[in-house]
Amino acid sequence: MARTSTGLGMGITVAILGVLSLALFIFFAIFYGKWNTLNTEKRNAQAEQERFIKNSERNRDDVMRLIEMARKDGNKSLVGYLVDTNQTLTRRITGSPNDSLEVLEQKAASVGAANTALLSAIRDNLSKIDQLTSDLQKSDADRVKALEDKKAEVDRMAVLEKSHADTIAALNEDINKYKNEITSYREGTDSARKEMDARVQNLQEQIARMQEEFDTERARMTEEGLVLASQIKALRGDRAKEIFTGRPEESLADAEVVGVTAADGTVIISIGQREKVTIGMSFSVFADAAAIKPDDATGAYPRGKAGLEVISVDPETATCRIVWNARGNPVVKGDVVANPIYDPRKVYKMVVYGNFDVNNDGIATPEETDTIRVMIQNWGGQVLDAEKGLAGDTDFLVLGERPVLPPQPNSGSPFEVVQNYIRLDQIVKRYDDLYEKARSTSLPVLNENRLYTLLGRQRPVRR
Repeated sequence: MARTSTGLGMGITVAILGVLSLALFIFFAIFYGKWNTLNTEKRNAQAEQERFIKNSERNRDDVMRLIEMARKDGNKSLVGYLVDTNQTLTRRITGSPNDSLEVLEQKAASVGAANTALLSAIRDNLSKIDQLTSDLQKSDADRVKALEDKKAEVDRMAVLEKSHADTIAALNEDINKYKNEITSYREGTDSARKEMDARVQNLQEQIARMQEEFDTERARMTEEGLVLASQIKALRGDRAKEIFTGRPEESLADAEVVGVTAADGTVIISIGQREKVTIGMSFSVFADAAAIKPDDATGAYPRGKAGLEVISVDPETATCRIVWNARGNPVVKGDVVANPIYDPRKVYKMVVYGNFDVNNDGIATPEETDTIRVMIQNWGGQVLDAEKGLAGDTDFLVLGERPVLPPQPNSGSPFEVVQNYIRLDQIVKRYDDLYEKARSTSLPVLNENRLYTLLGRQRPVRR
């Protein structure tokens, strides 16, 4: 009995342990299944969470700041906060809360803000807008001023047009008046013209008769002139040796050297205040009067042995300084001096014409001719008017260089050029006429070189 009770207890115990073991097994199986399910859900939750935020990003400062900002903004989740913030930004930028970043970039590029901060682009555009607004305001101000100027110009033109119209009306009135006067004058001049035509015809007939008489008289006088010229030539041939010709007046000695001071280079000549010698007068020194003789071939006078200039004048003598002298041929007492435009016994009458080079610049001009005229007058000579020709009492013809005549202008040349050519042509003809008349009448002709030689003045050597 006892063994049976013990065996039964053990059986019950074993049975209970078996039930417990089975229950434990079942509980473990259920728990393990749930544990696997929870692990699977956890892994899925972690994978899903990785889509929104990775574990490596959770502890970043900027992420933590965003989580804190989401908490403060109504305890929102980070994603909700980011979505709301993104929608707010896109709505503020593009006006549409659902635009993506790609759409935002496209719209930014379309307004010229690609790869540029939007606020910087906005500030730049605002600055441009301000500048354009300022330019527009300035343009508006300029436009208003231009309109005002235009209105003022229109008003001025209206005044000018009215004045112009009044002037034209007055001119038309004057023209009509002149037309009437011209018509009246024309009627009077028609009869006068007929009378003048008759007079002109009568004068032409008289001129024709006078020309015929002149031609006849000129032919007779020409024939007589030829006969007289033949007779004169014959007489000159027969009596050439009997005719005495005096020395040319320009080669006559005016005074002689009465003293020489070699120390200061001065010379005393035998004429002074009584003979009207003036300070500054020039003389050429020759050994004797016979040396003052022109060359038969060239007509040139020999160069003197020295040139003098009067520096002081006494009643009967004059002191001169030696301006230059020939080497080896000094001025000595007894030499003679000459000045072609001065004579102590008479007043020379001269005609001066042509271009002179008084200032030695190599350019002869008509203006420097006045200097020669003044010098002659200061030294006691008289200058005659060249336009009146060579009078019978003319002593010398002083000729400068012959004026240069430019080429004759054509028909299309300006009036001033033609007028200047005519003036120069008349001057050249006057020059040639004076020279021919002086040569034909044996009047002494002094060119500039001969004049300066006889005055004792040196001309510079030009190279």
